[in-house]
Amino acid sequence: MEKMLKRISQVGVLVRDLDQAMKGFAEDFGIQQWNVVDFDHFPPVKVNGKPGKLNIKAAITTEIDNVEIELIQPTGEGPFADHLEKFGPGVHHFAVIMPDKNEKFGQVMERELAAGRLPWLEAEMIEGEPGEKMHFAYLDRREDMGVIMEVYDEARE
Repeated sequence: MEKMLKRISQVGVLVRDLDQAMKGFAEDFGIQQWNVVDFDHFPPVKVNGKPGKLNIKAAITTEIDNVEIELIQPTGEGPFADHLEKFGPGVHHFAVIMPDKNEKFGQVMERELAAGRLPWLEAEMIEGEPGEKMHFAYLDRREDMGVIMEVYDEARE
């Protein structure tokens, strides 16, 4: 089988308090530069195929070589809030970069669906060109691999 993973690009961590988590990373590890994104003010998206919202606020740092840390705080009801309530704060997912600027996204999604596995969540910007707009899915492979993997249908290296 062809290798479908180029590298881990991000570790996503669910937190109850985004500001407190960023403060902890600053005080304990010297990580102080965060790009904070409030997805409530993001362009319209489809969530699991329907117009919706992610109801999260996220902070991403790239201060660590070759990997992002993404802190995610739910801001309302939805899958992230449900996951936080059920499992508590902690590592939620690994985001991966696939070969060929993620052109293998469709193949990965087809294989998952053929195996009877729906993504934990799929989100796509409503406007924009394929491959250029935000489109990602979280593959729930906790049963067999012990992890949720985030994959992109975007040109990312």
